[in-house]
Amino acid sequence: MKTNLFTKYTETINDISVIKLIPAEGLSRDLINKYTAVFSNVPMVCKPVDWEIEIDKQTTNYKITKFGGYFLNEREDQRKSFLHKSNKNLSETKFNNTNQINTINYLSNIELIINIKLLEHLCELLESNNTYIKDLIILDPHPYTQDIHKYRHASDTTEYRKILKHNSIYYNDKTVFSLALLYSGVYNRDKNDNTYKLSSIFLPYFMDWRGRLYHETGIFSPQSSTLAKSLFMFKKGETIKSESSLNALKVYVANCYGYDKLSYTDRLYWVNDNLDKIVKIDYSFIFKAEEPLLFLAACLELKGYCDNPETFISRLPIFLDATCNGLQHLSAMVKDTKLAKYVNIFISNKDEIPNDLYNEMVKLVNISIQSLIKNKPDLVKLSDLHITRKFIKKAIMTIPYGVTKNGVRDQLLDLFFEKLNSYTNVFIDPPMVYSIKFKKKIQQNIYKLTDNTFNKKSSELLLSSQELSELSKILYSVL
Repeated sequence: MKTNLFTKYTETINDISVIKLIPAEGLSRDLINKYTAVFSNVPMVCKPVDWEIEIDKQTTNYKITKFGGYFLNEREDQRKSFLHKSNKNLSETKFNNTNQINTINYLSNIELIINIKLLEHLCELLESNNTYIKDLIILDPHPYTQDIHKYRHASDTTEYRKILKHNSIYYNDKTVFSLALLYSGVYNRDKNDNTYKLSSIFLPYFMDWRGRLYHETGIFSPQSSTLAKSLFMFKKGETIKSESSLNALKVYVANCYGYDKLSYTDRLYWVNDNLDKIVKIDYSFIFKAEEPLLFLAACLELKGYCDNPETFISRLPIFLDATCNGLQHLSAMVKDTKLAKYVNIFISNKDEIPNDLYNEMVKLVNISIQSLIKNKPDLVKLSDLHITRKFIKKAIMTIPYGVTKNGVRDQLLDLFFEKLNSYTNVFIDPPMVYSIKFKKKIQQNIYKLTDNTFNKKSSELLLSSQELSELSKILYSVL
């Protein structure tokens, strides 16, 4: 193995060979400190071990006969099952066949590489302190981090929450970026022609108790942030030989810009109209996209094809998203044709605009709010909310998966509101021996809307616990 960024040496600890990487002389110490972070499970540079299980045909109980994934997982003191569930989950999992295990093994063995061209552009932008990138990739902790305990116990916790949010993104971005840098410099020697080639990386998978599949590598995976998604490519690619293949890439380019709600035909028109800006990698154009990092990766891929259409090999993963697929399954199961139409499982053509369930729900939420205010005029403040697709999306999306009214309320708090403490004077009826009422301060929770794009008024919008609960009920029941 050869690396340009690090040198390596092997050390044996408790009969285990550990490879340690030391920064090379040419690698700036400031760069190392800024771009590297501490991480646990990382991608493998060789194929993971395949899982094997034995199934009792009568009881459908299973037994792991070979532990897979990371090599250390074969050791008795390191073993970890492919099935992850909390200690509180006492359910029993049974298998009729090995399909799930085969899927885990197949996905774990897919060869990936780092998107070097994208990484080079990001490094260039970061090193030049380019304004386009400063809010997209955070590689420094919040400047007030050392005073976080002071802000935590302040009467107004706004700054405390800002520090937590910033540092959460910082840890994520720094970990992703440092791992991308590390794996972009790892090469293996090809035995056939004795040349060094960029090493494949592998992401071991596991399954949760519901049967959903996840990467063992956590935040450094295509299931994580848009930064992480944009930095992965397939090691084995394909030449783009047909018009339909090229159109699929172009449509993905339009999707990343934010035009996924246009018809298939209109998305192709938009890409062709803006092709010059795309292949020139015009940052002033690219960073206006809804998903600028994914859009930049897609533009680089389309540029690669346009520069050399005959021999270009496409390796870019194209991420596809269903229209609220929980509701797609439910509408099909109960044969709800009206709902099926809104979640796009009817036959359509390339000139039709996809239906948007969330926009339909916005109309119903506004009607419900007005109806509520008519019966309870004291809740009129809810009419100051500018209800949009973005505001209701998470609630609607998670209802088919069992979210509760309180869960919807928690989502609103997490995404759009900040809890404030407010004290109100109330008059308490006196005991019989006194003739006058007396005042008492009681604490009430007030919630401030943190994003003014959802506020119809210029002044700040504050909601009471009751108002927030009523809003949660409306979102929960709108379906």
